[in-house]
Amino acid sequence: MDHLKRIERNFDDRPGSHQRMIDAAIDVFARCPADAVTQEMIAREAGVSPSLLTKNFKTKTNLCRAVLREALTPYENSLARMRETTKNEGGISKSSAASLLRSFITDSMDGLYGETTHHHRYEKIILFEMFYPSELEFEFYDRYFRNQYLFLRDILTPLMKPTEPEEVIFQAVAIMGQILSFQIERHALVRFAGMAGFTQEEVVGLKKVVVTNVARMLDCPELEESFPDLPIRSTVRLEEISHDETSPSDSVTPDLSIDSVRRIVEAAIRLFAVQPFEVVSLAAIAREAKVKVPLIMYHFKSKANLYGITLESVMRAFHTRSASLRDDDPGENRPGNIAARKLCDLIDLLMDGLYRPDETGFCPEKLLLHENAFPGEYYDKYYRSFFQGRYENAVRIFGAVSGHGNRALSCLQAVSTFGMLIAFRLQQNAIRRFTNLDVSESTVFSKLKTLVKRNALAILDFPPEEAEKHIPLTINAKPGRRLGVLNQTTPLRCAEPETQERIVIAAIKVFSKIPFEMTTIDMIAKEAGVRHPLVLYYFKTKKNLYKKVLGRAVDGHVSNLQSCFDDVEDKKFFTPEEAERILARVIRVMLDGLYRLPDEGYCYVKIILLEVYFPSEFYQDVYDRYLKRYYDMMLRLALAINDRLDRKTALFQCTQILGLIVSYDVEREILDRESGFSDQSDEEKERFRQRIIDNALLLLHSV
Repeated sequence: MDHLKRIERNFDDRPGSHQRMIDAAIDVFARCPADAVTQEMIAREAGVSPSLLTKNFKTKTNLCRAVLREALTPYENSLARMRETTKNEGGISKSSAASLLRSFITDSMDGLYGETTHHHRYEKIILFEMFYPSELEFEFYDRYFRNQYLFLRDILTPLMKPTEPEEVIFQAVAIMGQILSFQIERHALVRFAGMAGFTQEEVVGLKKVVVTNVARMLDCPELEESFPDLPIRSTVRLEEISHDETSPSDSVTPDLSIDSVRRIVEAAIRLFAVQPFEVVSLAAIAREAKVKVPLIMYHFKSKANLYGITLESVMRAFHTRSASLRDDDPGENRPGNIAARKLCDLIDLLMDGLYRPDETGFCPEKLLLHENAFPGEYYDKYYRSFFQGRYENAVRIFGAVSGHGNRALSCLQAVSTFGMLIAFRLQQNAIRRFTNLDVSESTVFSKLKTLVKRNALAILDFPPEEAEKHIPLTINAKPGRRLGVLNQTTPLRCAEPETQERIVIAAIKVFSKIPFEMTTIDMIAKEAGVRHPLVLYYFKTKKNLYKKVLGRAVDGHVSNLQSCFDDVEDKKFFTPEEAERILARVIRVMLDGLYRLPDEGYCYVKIILLEVYFPSEFYQDVYDRYLKRYYDMMLRLALAINDRLDRKTALFQCTQILGLIVSYDVEREILDRESGFSDQSDEEKERFRQRIIDNALLLLHSV
């Protein structure tokens, strides 16, 4: 952040140019995901040259960071005021917690569904970041998700009787999902329920629905007591439903029985499921399908047509899987056992499609979620044949379970439930960072299913004693986990943790040999023995993967040097003998990091050195976390060993010592050919280390 402020202070002197660029960037980022935005698009929107934009912001990342900061500031300020209340009161009462939760829901919905233009832009930027995480994903977590989790944990604990602390966080995510649900389903609600697009009257009604739903989920009547009874429209404008599976588009429909065509469609589904339409190129699809771009153009004419066919393919598969939910009407009986079972089956179907990867390692149904939240040119064509039918089926089931006969309320309750199950997908990485749990892991996933089913039946006021016959009402999470603490060295878990860890290890091996800018995803995928899209599925971009690898390398190397850091930082004065002993330990750690490779066959020091020699945008982070401490330590040791050195000369000598340590690795291939350097015995290696230490001390004493 300080780096960004320094850049902004150096901005062009023309009046209003700074804010004009920021406003233009907000407009562009509200229309496109961050990965699809270019500096040229922002410059064109602001009416300036790209070079002026680069001069003042250096990179698109810096500008994106400024936009994200401005978009999140209103939410941060509101949350900070409410969090201050919990700190002042210490252990808050149940009534105070209910009041704070009600305020959180209403304030959040006012921010998301407010009528001002900047609110609409901000909410789109936040949604894009949730659906398509950018390289600022960790900063977004720190400023948005983490603070909300901490606040909701504090106020939900008095309102719940959780068996495990994870249950509080899962319920918090479910509440956040309900708040976001109407925004995610905005376009379908306008068509299906005849909404005008969130007028003030409609937003008031939606807030009533969410507060009532949360009160039933938590079994907390205090949450509703002071909330006014607001009217909800009792009718829904329904159109004639058509379940015709044929595409209404006039685009080409190639023969899917042709092997190359089928491979192209499958490759497109895999890529469109993890990246925005604007980012996926025909070249990437061709590479994944192992065909040439002209063959794709021959069969599909354009990327837009190919995207439409992939949507249709996924819709057909979903239509087939959901056939059992449409076979018979669940009926209007109040006990609703048949309807409740249908509802549970529907939740299983939707969550399996979103969270459980198919045999290719992807979740194709994410395409439907993305298309519903950010409609493209094909949305209107497929609304009547798919999305409207999905809503009608859900309204029938929800209405049969609740028995209240209000179709509009059934529609909003269905949307709230969709928001809950989607929220765990959108916040998957945030949940992992906050709890060290992965929602796609089998045991955690089954518990989330149970939670969503329990909440859905509670929202519909289904008798708990009847629900208990079919659904377990407790979540038995693993004990002993500490929430809210980020462990950066813990590898991320996923549905196949060994696959992800294999990718990380392969990336470490590649990044320890080749600088970041010269490395490709294909090189890492080949080293790991996986396919290119699978790397993107887990890490989204090469930058995310490199950031994880670099973080692990820095953490590992710093931990090896920690005892040396502690000895130097804890003392104000050293004798020359003490300083020489510590310097010898530092050199040994550095040499072991370069020449004694771990069992995996890679070394962290090389990754750090390549980042130093070929700086990327992550250099500043490496400098702050490691290099500054390293040079401060080396300077103090050098000045203690030879008090005749001035600081500038001592720094020069320290860089020479580092060069002395690294020089043998640079020439290792020649040394191996001429003298078998890597095959030295333990005694020879020890003599080699001592020789480096003696040369380093000689350098310091020679001035």
